[in-house]
Amino acid sequence: MEKSENWYQQFTEKLELSGMSPRTQESYSRAVRLLKDYCNKNPDEITEKDVQSYLLYRKNTSNWAPSTLKVALCGIRYYYQLVHKVDWEIFKITKFYGGKKLPAVLTREEVEILLKCVTPFSNYVYLVLVLLIFNLLVPVEIQ
Repeated sequence: MEKSENWYQQFTEKLELSGMSPRTQESYSRAVRLLKDYCNKNPDEITEKDVQSYLLYRKNTSNWAPSTLKVALCGIRYYYQLVHKVDWEIFKITKFYGGKKLPAVLTREEVEILLKCVTPFSNYVYLVLVLLIFNLLVPVEIQ
């Protein structure tokens, strides 16, 4: 078997044996394959510096979302720790944070601001109805 195919088969078998879902196996394998393609090297020849360069490229040039970067990092880290038994510093220090997310529940003031921004009136009525229906279906506990 070719060396370039051997790493892939070895990794997918270990992912399967470790109980990873098929979707996770696919995502992690893709992460290592994209790293391999970026570096134009076999995975066993890739260095910690190559991984760092790749992650920075994906973050700054490809503009990958933080969640996509996290999946790539997890797949690459899992591969190198599981198959090559290395624990590079880059795996310990790298963090990708997402932007500020909306809260699960809007405050009364936030709803008022949102409603003031809605035009035309028909959209306002629609939004109020949606909020009322949602409030009826998902009762809010007042403390």
